[in-house]
Amino acid sequence: REVADPVGLSWDEPVQAFLRHEECRGLRPRTVELDAQELRLFRRWLERRLPGAGPAEVTEGHLADFVLELRTGAQPRTINIKRQTLIKFFGFLVARGWLADNPVRAVPKQREGRKLPKALQDDEVRLLLRQPDMFFAKMGYQGTGVGREA
Repeated sequence: REVADPVGLSWDEPVQAFLRHEECRGLRPRTVELDAQELRLFRRWLERRLPGAGPAEVTEGHLADFVLELRTGAQPRTINIKRQTLIKFFGFLVARGWLADNPVRAVPKQREGRKLPKALQDDEVRLLLRQPDMFFAKMGYQGTGVGREA
């Protein structure tokens, strides 16, 4: 695969092309706007660390540092959304031949905790436990699991 010379690749043209591509794919305007916000956030973060750097200068190390910094205040789900936007963007640059590979792929997804199920109230448990008796009563049985002789 032939890759254009990435040196000097700015952010503006690739970001605009990526957002147009997302619009053409039929993504909702809100999704496209959120992706634009995520890219602006990353670009501002990178600019503070590596002034003047373009997409070609982004390394796995930069992305790992970005994620580590996000972990101080953001939930894993939020971090994964930002990571996914960057995967799509850099993947788009690779597909267009602007970059040779996607540096985000090497940054692991954050483990998201699972929510525990809501605890049932006492009356909900009693209602749930009565359900088999109600079912079997309608079917002509007495008690749970005990068949009635005909």
